[in-house]
Amino acid sequence: MTRILVSRNGEDSSSFIVVLVYVEDIMIASNNDATLEQLKFLLCSEFKIKDLDSTRFFLGLEIARSSKEMTVCQRKYAHNLSEDACIMGC
Repeated sequence: MTRILVSRNGEDSSSFIVVLVYVEDIMIASNNDATLEQLKFLLCSEFKIKDLDSTRFFLGLEIARSSKEMTVCQRKYAHNLSEDACIMGC
């Protein structure tokens, strides 16, 4: 079962944090470094976690970042699915 939590800071409506949980995998994204570090510290105090820093792929999602935005797509997943189904070039 997949769970997602999105939260905005009440004081700063432009600040957000997203937590995606799938079995024992967690991905956290935020546009506020201080909030992100606070959550990671809290998680470390309760659980054994490993911070993989920036990731490019997570559960079939391709993640691209720039200084202004983050985009998520399933191009690689769709490509692999097409290959598995023998739709492309078989």
